[in-house]
Amino acid sequence: MEPNRNDSPNNGPNRNPGENNRPKNNKWIALLISLAVVLLFSWLFNAVQSSKYTETTYDEFRTAMLADQLAEVEIQYARGRILYMTKEEAAKDRAQQKACYTGLPSGNHMELANELTAMGVKNSQEIVEDNSMIMMILSYAVMIGGLFLVMNLLTKRMRISREIALYKKEHNMGVVQTARYSEILDKRCAQGSLCGMSADFVRRIYEFIHEESVRQQMEIINK
Repeated sequence: MEPNRNDSPNNGPNRNPGENNRPKNNKWIALLISLAVVLLFSWLFNAVQSSKYTETTYDEFRTAMLADQLAEVEIQYARGRILYMTKEEAAKDRAQQKACYTGLPSGNHMELANELTAMGVKNSQEIVEDNSMIMMILSYAVMIGGLFLVMNLLTKRMRISREIALYKKEHNMGVVQTARYSEILDKRCAQGSLCGMSADFVRRIYEFIHEESVRQQMEIINK
């Protein structure tokens, strides 16, 4: 028996020495990249949304109102502002329309709404903007970021599986320890149930990962 021999799976004879220098914080790098992508698309969304509005003073809003130039008005009480579109802008193609906004002064807001109604101006109606494309891109960014994280974790998991296979091959061990696998699977299903997921869903995912892990271990052991 060799006195200095280390039987750790990380020190097998066929282990790539370069893997010792592999960064241990890959998942955090992936998380930061995903977060940066989401923030970037969020910034683009806000930039495009803001570009559709022109800031005006309340006096300019009143002037347009008294001149019967308003087509739509939305009084946003929560945000403390008035969003409006002039008849000139409303006559343009939807893609070219640009709404205006101004601050909502303190006072009787219902009086303003009644005044607009008396003038025949549609008010308290949401002015719908065509932001569906931006929202779709943002949702895809979030989804891609999540998939990137999952793939990063799976890649790390399979690398560990290959390291374990080298250890098992060196010590003539079987690939699957049935009792241990069943024990772990039961624990993961229980954890999934606590997180609101069905045990069957967790079991199927874990089995898929385990099957791929076994396949890769078998390739190494059978070489």
